[in-house]
Amino acid sequence: MYNTFSKTTFEKRFYSAAILVHKSLKCDIHYEISTNECVTVSVYLKSRTILVSSMYCPPSLCSVDSYLASIDSLRNYSNYVLGADFNAKSSLWLNNIYSDLKGKSIEDFVARKSLVVLNDPDMPTYEFSYSSPDVTAVGLNLLKFVDS
Repeated sequence: MYNTFSKTTFEKRFYSAAILVHKSLKCDIHYEISTNECVTVSVYLKSRTILVSSMYCPPSLCSVDSYLASIDSLRNYSNYVLGADFNAKSSLWLNNIYSDLKGKSIEDFVARKSLVVLNDPDMPTYEFSYSSPDVTAVGLNLLKFVDS
């Protein structure tokens, strides 16, 4: 029932970004900017094309800049969805927490691209510690379709 998009390689990695799209929807993967850690797909609807990116940044990496650079070339962020496990900390998506370097890079990217973070700032996404390494953000044109 779903098409799975991933650019998994057979390196010694135990993780991969992936996107599942219902088979009834026309879609294409952007191979030129997709990697093992970042997959971007265009989903074609009747009235619009939505770009969707899934990212995973291991906790051991100190920077997300190369991940964000891979999607920085996208032209239109108004119909964009980002779902990512950045393993980053930011007060933008979790109250009462400091922003680390990865979090600050993501905050800058979200502001530059006029994205809206959908995380509930009072609800951590990682239950074993008070943290939210996972971030979901959308472009302004898609905000009206989000159900809280």
